[in-house]
This record gives sequence, structure tokens and C-alpha cells, in this order.
Amino acid sequence: RSSDLVELQLREQDLRSVIGDVLALATEELSTHNVTLVSRMPSNPLVANIDADLLKQATLNVIQNGAQAMPEGGTLEVVLEEHRKSAVLRISDQGPGIPDEIREKIFDLYFTTKSGGSGIGLAMTYRILQLHHGSVEVESKPDRGAEFLLRIPLAATEWGRRHPEPASDQSEKGLSG
Repeated sequence: RSSDLVELQLREQDLRSVIGDVLALATEELSTHNVTLVSRMPSNPLVANIDADLLKQATLNVIQNGAQAMPEGGTLEVVLEEHRKSAVLRISDQGPGIPDEIREKIFDLYFTTKSGGSGIGLAMTYRILQLHHGSVEVESKPDRGAEFLLRIPLAATEWGRRHPEPASDQSEKGLSG
């Protein structure tokens, strides 16, 4: 039974460097497919308690998927941003998009539309984000490509450092009225 349990090696890390590593890995491979990787990172650290290796794998799966959706090449955009108390990684391609009828199935194990594909990639990504108390969403517009959103909760300590709690509620009371 325990073979199903993934041993998470959690450490607080700046997601920018973790995602940066993935992009460095992927850039070379993608350029051979005529795919240009465009990325935007925040100027401040986004620290999350993560298993870097697993998260890299999850991200790489989505990036490779996006690249495969653009056999003629195109631009793959990777944007890391902070949203409320989460880091959100948006990965968007310029492929044909994902038809509604299969969008529900893309995270199912072994579901694939690719000849020779295993279907394990996105299911794995979904599972890894679940293990990090995060989530994966996909938005798709026909002929405009697909966008995957990977959400990872930020480390509470980091959030607290940058958004200190007000010392008292006095300041708020004077504003209403």
C-alpha cells in the first residue's frame, strides 16, 4: 500500500528559483520545437513550503503539454504571480485549446489525446499540487490556446513578514461613520 504514498521533502523555498530551474531545463528542449518560452516573475520572493523536485516535475509536465499542443511552434507564456495568499503559476500556450468535452478528463490518469502518450503527466501534476494543498485549473478558448493555473499556498511566515498584522483596530474605527 505504501508505494502509493509519495514522500514529500518539504522546504521553504522561493518559487522564483524553482520555476527558474524548470524554465532553464525546458528552454533548450522547446527551442528545438520552435516554441519560444516567455516568462514573467515577481520582483519579490514568493516563498512556499514545497518539495522542489516534485513541483518541478509538475510544472514541466504542463510546459511540455503546452509545447506539444503547438506542433508548428509558437509562444508558451509562464507567469508567476501572487494572488491573495497563494502563488499562482500561469502557463498558457497558443495551441488549438482543449475542447469542452475532454476538459473534464484531462487530469484523469491514462487519459490522453496524443498518439503514444501515457496520459500520466497531467494526472501527476494534479496529484502533486494536491499534496501541496494547492490546485490546478485549466481555462481554454477554442483556437486561442489553453491556460493552466497552478496554485500553491504561500508559506505563512513569509506572508506574515510582508503583510504584518495591524497592532490594533483603532485605525479602522475612525474611518467609518
